[in-house]
Amino acid sequence: IKNDDEESLSNLAINVNKLNVENDVNILFKDSYYKIPPYGRNKFQIFNDLILYSENGTVFDFQMAEESTLYFEFNSGVIDKKIVFRNITFYNFDGYSPTISSAIHIMSYSEKTNRYTVEFDNYCYFKNIKSLVKLEFGNIIFDNCYFSNIYGDNKYVGAFIYSHKNFGSKIKFFDSTLENNIIEYNIPLFYLYESSLSIVNIKFINCQTYYGYILTFRTLTHNSNNQFNITIENCEFNNISSLIEGKNNIITIKNSNFSNINSASSIPVIMNAQYSDVFISNSNFKNITSQRSSLFMDQAKFIFLNDTFSDITSSSKTVFDLMYNSVVMKNCIIKNVLCNGDGDNSSLIIFDSGDNNDILDLNNVTIENCKTNGDLIMINGNNSSIKLSNIKINNIHSYGSVINNQSLNSNLYINNSILIYNENINKWKCGLIANHNNLILNIDNSIFKNNIVKSNGGSICFMEYDKIDINISKTIFENNSGLNGGVMYFNETLHNIRSNDDNINDNDNNKYLINIRDTIFKNNNADYFGGVIYSNFDLTYLKSYKVSNTSFIENHAYAGGVIYLNNCNSNTNKTFFKLCGDNITYDKNTAISHGKDFATSPYLIQPLFNNTTIIEKKSGMTFPLNFKLLDKFEQQIIDISKYYSNIILNIKNSNSSDINSIYSKIIGNVCYFSKGICELNNFKIYTINPTTINIKLSLENNNYNIKFSNNNITFEIKDCNPEQIKITDKNNFFKCENPICDVNCPTSLGRAACIKSNKTNINNINLNQCKCVDGWIGDHCQKEDYSSLNCNFNVFYSYCTCVINIFFKHSGILLVYLISLIYTLTGSELGVKGEELELYLSIDSTEPKSKSNSDIDIFRHNNPIITTLINEQELMNIENQLNQNQNQNQNDILIVHSLNKEKNKFSKHTLFMKKTTDKKDIKDLNKLVSKVHSFYTELIFIYACVLITFIRNDTKYYFNSIIIKKCKTHDSYTCGCQKNKNENGDENIINNYITITY
Repeated sequence: IKNDDEESLSNLAINVNKLNVENDVNILFKDSYYKIPPYGRNKFQIFNDLILYSENGTVFDFQMAEESTLYFEFNSGVIDKKIVFRNITFYNFDGYSPTISSAIHIMSYSEKTNRYTVEFDNYCYFKNIKSLVKLEFGNIIFDNCYFSNIYGDNKYVGAFIYSHKNFGSKIKFFDSTLENNIIEYNIPLFYLYESSLSIVNIKFINCQTYYGYILTFRTLTHNSNNQFNITIENCEFNNISSLIEGKNNIITIKNSNFSNINSASSIPVIMNAQYSDVFISNSNFKNITSQRSSLFMDQAKFIFLNDTFSDITSSSKTVFDLMYNSVVMKNCIIKNVLCNGDGDNSSLIIFDSGDNNDILDLNNVTIENCKTNGDLIMINGNNSSIKLSNIKINNIHSYGSVINNQSLNSNLYINNSILIYNENINKWKCGLIANHNNLILNIDNSIFKNNIVKSNGGSICFMEYDKIDINISKTIFENNSGLNGGVMYFNETLHNIRSNDDNINDNDNNKYLINIRDTIFKNNNADYFGGVIYSNFDLTYLKSYKVSNTSFIENHAYAGGVIYLNNCNSNTNKTFFKLCGDNITYDKNTAISHGKDFATSPYLIQPLFNNTTIIEKKSGMTFPLNFKLLDKFEQQIIDISKYYSNIILNIKNSNSSDINSIYSKIIGNVCYFSKGICELNNFKIYTINPTTINIKLSLENNNYNIKFSNNNITFEIKDCNPEQIKITDKNNFFKCENPICDVNCPTSLGRAACIKSNKTNINNINLNQCKCVDGWIGDHCQKEDYSSLNCNFNVFYSYCTCVINIFFKHSGILLVYLISLIYTLTGSELGVKGEELELYLSIDSTEPKSKSNSDIDIFRHNNPIITTLINEQELMNIENQLNQNQNQNQNDILIVHSLNKEKNKFSKHTLFMKKTTDKKDIKDLNKLVSKVHSFYTELIFIYACVLITFIRNDTKYYFNSIIIKKCKTHDSYTCGCQKNKNENGDENIINNYITITY
């Protein structure tokens, strides 16, 4: 066919129809350009295959005419036939008629079948086309084609391909490009009904529709075996509108890339496939911005496999909005996602299971470097199952929880997962994983580390639940922090909240099980209470509570370094101490206020005085009362930061109707607890008469149900002492005051006593008398009153007595030494050796006594002189006996006597050897002894004189009236050059001496 024969082009369809009845027809367009006739005669009747092609490429110019449509009708009985367009460019179609509204119209009136095909291949181009193909039945294939500036019209339901009567048609694209197709009407690029679409290795670049979707795909019913499906593989979508709008579809996307998409529409950015099964694998979603909607939305069942989502921004809605179907994500990466819309809709994933017990299954998924203005993952529904296996959630900065489980009944499984460096900055939303309502939680072989929560629960929190079943094993919780509960926070249960409801029964639905084993809690921190666990939960409801092979190391909190119980009762100890097993380690945990390991809220107020007996005091007398605040484990609550400062202790009369309450008043009876102590330092009771008062302790703000060890105290009000003044006020309440005197009266020093005046009910300085106590005198009792007798014993009373004391003191010392020396030397010279004395005594004992010895003894006793003579005679007899009994040793004795002959010349031993009683010898001996005594006395006296002479000027030992200093010039104290003219020299010397000697 040549382009210069207009007649042949106008009659082309007629001529082809004649040939095609019996044979396949191939039409070769040799020229590069053809104008399609605008007369409405381009109607081809297809009986056999028809091929229209160009070897070097040609252009079909539809001349913007309304009647230039190429109309192809497959006749009755025609099956498995095809029309082929090859290497042809379709250009400038803008026509429209009520029956024909596309450049190519393919139909069959008689046969509703898909057993015929239209193919466009080998570089077919479509440019400036209002609407390309209207497909009623059959299949269509585009291979290696290019589509540009397909702009559509509001009179059509689809701009590129549309079909609303098809039955099982198949549309396929291969190795083609759709670029710069901007549809400014409210229609999609593709509109398909009950068909199948396959897109392989296609590029969609800058394809936008005002309708919002590239492809609208309708299927009447949903069936997993449905033949109507969409397959997208190895495709690139760059700057496009939302890809798919569908219902009851089966959609498969493989190995495709979505990038540079900026959507301001309220429809989902990628697809909205309600009631469909969507399988996306090995695909990338990058650099996507949504200002008003999610990427995926509505009631579809999604499976994501090996996909990557990165650099995504959502300014209004959640990224994945998934409802009423199970969702699986496996081997996926989600990173650099920013969700900055409204808090309730600014999440990465919102999953709503409805009533179907649907499952959110995340397996080997990494979520990192994301920021959300709400919860990262939100779980809703009545019955939900969440499975997190081999996931890594890292560096999440959210204004809410990482996982917020709002499902009424849920199962949450976390296995082999890592949650690190995440932060929840919303002080109104607790935990990284927040669980509301009934829950079965299983955490195994996972790591929670370096997470920060600005609210309660540094890792996990439990809120408003009727049933919990918690099992944690082989997991590490390290460096997590929260306000209360550095790792776990248990809020009050619905069972506690609704405890006043008579319809609530304690059945199996209100059972609580907690089991922790083979787990490490290390270096977790709570700003306030519970470095690891904070519990508002009444532990008595626990059906099972078991902790084994678990370590709590270096955890910290203001109170309760490991566990803090805010809701405790009388059975708390019995239940709670199941935590203290043999295989549980508590090491280096700390708390500022109280309880380095365990602590509770304030439980008991204990007095710091004995309140079991009657306290006696006087009316108006200050009686300090101190009380100590304890927790359930009897630990004092130090409370440095005054978190419990709103606990106000009040003391009142226990019986306001008692007559004593009328005639008594109490002041200073209110106090706050500071550092765990309530001090009533100004507590006073006033009465009219001496009586007995019973008071009762109470708390104004008893939100903690604090108890008292004994809240009744009895005071016996005594009358004033005689020395006190009784003061009564206008109401006749009396008080006892000690008399007050002038400030110069040293009563506080114990030197004086203030004596009351004779006037009653007045305590006046001018009327009371200041009287010195014994031992003090003077106007202000400033002088000590010494007795005159004391001067006889005060050796330092004067200079003279001081000198006498020194003289006699040193003389006495010398005398003791002198006497000791005299006795020692005299005994050495004149005494008898011990061996000899024993020998003398033995001889004396062997001598027989006469019968008249008793008479002799009496005689001796009465006559001392005779006794002396007899003793002398006895000595002679002893010596004779010794001589007779020791003949064998006589030679040795003589040798000894000869050696000491000169030394013992006048000794008593010599007299014994001489066997004499001559008085002259005795006199000589006594004279010798006297000379020895005189000799030693003279020596001592000479020594004392020399000593005094040489050191008399040393003020350390002796005293002169004038103190002499050492002269440096003559190096001497005696030269007379240096004299101290101080008038008080003597007194100073004495004082120095006293200091040195005492």
